[in-house]
Formats: sequence, structure tokens, C-alpha cells
Amino acid sequence: MSKDFYTRFLGFIKEHKLVNKQDRIIIAVSGGLDSTVLLYLMKEIREELELTIIAVHINYQLRDGESDRDEKFIRELCLHWSVPLICHRVSIHSKSDVENNARQIRFQAFNKIKDEYAFSKVALGHNKNDQVETLLLHLFRGAGITGLRGILPNNNGIIHPLLAFTREEIMKFANENNIVYCQDTTNDESIFERNKIRHQILPLIKQNINPNIIDRLANTTEIFRKTDLLLREKANILFTKLMIKNKNDKYIFPVKELIKENEVILFYFFRKIFALLTDSEKDFYQIHFEDILSLIKKSTNRYIRIADNVYVLKKYKDIMFLDKEPKIDISSKERNLNRFPRRILFENFYISFKTIEHKKSNKYDFTNKNIAFVDRDKINLPIKIRHRKFGDKFYPLGMNCPKKLKDFFIDLKVPRFERDSVIIIADSNKIIWVATYRIDERVKITENTKHILRIKLSKKIRSFRRARRKKNR
Repeated sequence: MSKDFYTRFLGFIKEHKLVNKQDRIIIAVSGGLDSTVLLYLMKEIREELELTIIAVHINYQLRDGESDRDEKFIRELCLHWSVPLICHRVSIHSKSDVENNARQIRFQAFNKIKDEYAFSKVALGHNKNDQVETLLLHLFRGAGITGLRGILPNNNGIIHPLLAFTREEIMKFANENNIVYCQDTTNDESIFERNKIRHQILPLIKQNINPNIIDRLANTTEIFRKTDLLLREKANILFTKLMIKNKNDKYIFPVKELIKENEVILFYFFRKIFALLTDSEKDFYQIHFEDILSLIKKSTNRYIRIADNVYVLKKYKDIMFLDKEPKIDISSKERNLNRFPRRILFENFYISFKTIEHKKSNKYDFTNKNIAFVDRDKINLPIKIRHRKFGDKFYPLGMNCPKKLKDFFIDLKVPRFERDSVIIIADSNKIIWVATYRIDERVKITENTKHILRIKLSKKIRSFRRARRKKNR
């Protein structure tokens, strides 16, 4: 056995705490170069570390005679090396996304064997080349720091002892130690994205840009891994520091403190809470982060739903994360007016009403999105100021047929997290104005209009006098 290779192998295992004495380890064996060399190495160290190992082979029956040939080879190899073996024969019925389907089947089998036979770890044969290919795949798909860390040496008991070695080093070791293995012809097919990177993109980079690209990018994944670990630690500290309450899958935090934090830390912070509510962080994306961030900056008593039935509610000065849809008292979200007042306060906005006698000589500024001019005589009291409700419809100006408010927002590409905060001005039986967007066709000004109602929306701001008084304290 190559002493240098063996020493590096043991060193990598020790550095990343992949294997402990008396561990019970499943070794995934396809019969290819990497998994066969991994099986050989684990066989060599099992006595020294008092390991219990078992080989597991999944025959997907996808490659005609090759699949059966590989299974036969592995049976004979494990018998020769005195390694217990479990073979699973499975069928993949869906031909779309074969790689992902095969992976799911594979890990279902591993988990079942772990539970039935009390094994604690699964060893896979990914190498340094696989690491770089994974980095590039994730990069091309727009992954963040977590995705760019690539394959972890130890991911919750899934260990990768060969990540320190290139494919060429492993092949050389196999040849020097007369280790026979099978060739998988699908590894040469360019229909798979990973194979395109392996056979087309990386050779091009090696030849024209950097001949040491594998080592360089493998080091880059290590930098991302350590950065990801640091950010997780900071998010955990923030979580412990700021949590006001944790009860019945409800997590509550003060908005005032959160908005002081760096957005990168907040992404990890929100994703941690998402994982606590769903048992997985993999479906938390940038769009969810942006929705939560926007909610924090909005007025109170608003909530949004993100993936996997996770709800985020901003209520007064707190932000809450729940696994059930929150129940909000809608009385604070609607005001009924039996007259046209000069001005009222609704949440963080002033809404003013002014009646104007319509004259042809009058000029109106229809370009200001915060002002609406409507025919007052077509409005039926009471006036209702509220937010959207399920099933809301209106006749957008210029249309002679009703449109669902939801569809109206979608057509205008109003962000999902903003729709619940849009103010709706309605009368007793119809919407008058979707504030800052569109009035209803039925209340528009015509040549027969006699009285115009001007409705103005303005943001509430602290008065100059109050601001100055606070500053001088």
C-alpha cells in the first residue's frame, strides 16, 4: 500500500473526526473506482479502529447487462475481502431526473439499514474532483455561501473520507495496489450536467486558464465551509440573545434589535428558525428572506406565508414565526366613516377628504398616485378604509368588467409581501380606490359630474416641533 496515500487518508479522517473507535459504518459501493478504493481502505483500518463495516450496493437495473455485472463483481469482491454485503435491487420508473430519484432511493435504503442494524454512519466515495464539480454546479445555479461550501466531510453522519484526493491520485493508488474496479459508461455521457462540467468545462479551464484548477477550487470550498460555519455560529448567538419567547412552535423576537443586524447574519438567522419549524433548511430561499425583511419594515399586524406553511407575523414591536396561520383581530384594520371627514389617521397614514364643486375650468393633477379624484355623488356611505379581503373585485379605471383584486396585483407585478398593506377605500357596496394604484371605473369623473371628492393619502411623519424637542433633551 502507498504509505503517503494511507497516511493522508488517516490524517483527513482524524482532522475532520470522520471515524471513531468501534464505529459501525455502512460503505456505499457501486463497484466503480472511488467506492471500491474506499471499501479497500476501510477494510484495512477496521481492525486497528475496531470498526464494524458493511458494504451496501444498490442495483438500479438501468444499464442492461452492466448493472448485473457490477453486482456480481461486488459480491465476489466482498466475499474475497471478508466484508458483509447487502444488495438492493430497485427500479426507477420515472425517466426524468434519474440522478435525483436514484439518490433518494439510495438514501432511503441506507437509512433503513442504519435503523435495522444499528449503524451510525454512511461512508461515500466522493473525491476532490467531485467536490469541484459540485461547487461549479451550485455556482451556475446561483447558490449562496451554503451551496458553495460543496460536499461536507461529515454531514450528519454521511462521511466522505476521500475528499482529500483527486481522481488521478485514487486511480494511481488502485493501480499500485492491484485493486480491480468496474467502469460505468454513463459517466462518459454528456446528457448529465455533472458530466458536461467534468468532460468539457474543467478540461478547458485546465488547458487555458489554470492547470491546478481542481486544487484551487477545492481550497475555495474549504473557505466557504469555514465562512458558512462562522455565520451559523453568529446566527445561533443572535437567536439565543434576542428570543423573547418560544412556545408551541412560536418564536418571537424584537424588531428593533433585528433591524440593527447585518443582512447576511439575518439570512442565516431566519433560515435557522425556518429549519426549526420544518426540520429542514433546504427550502428556504432568498425570496423568503426578502419577504421577511420587507415585512419587518412595514406597519404592524401583517403576516406573510412562506414555504411549508411557515407564517411570519409582525405585531406591534415584535416579529413572530409560527407553523400555523395567525389569527389577527381585524377591528384594528378597518374604519367605517358615516361622513367625509377632513382628515383621519389610519395606521401610519393620514387620509384626507375634500369636496370640490366641479367646473370645466378646474384642473386636476391625475399624475399624483397619492391622490384620487372621484365622483362624490356615486359614493354610498359609509366609507370603509381597510386592506384587501378574500374575493375582492372591482372595475379598474378603463375596464367595463370586474377584475379580482388578486389578479390586478399580479398583472401589475405588485410584490406579494406588499399586497396586504395596500390601503383600500370602499363605500357600502364597492371599492372606490385601490390607493396609489387605480380608482374604480364606476366612480370616475364624467361630463355629468357635479361634485368631486378628492382623497389624499400621506405618510404620517413626526412633527418638526416634536423632533426638535426630542433632539434638545
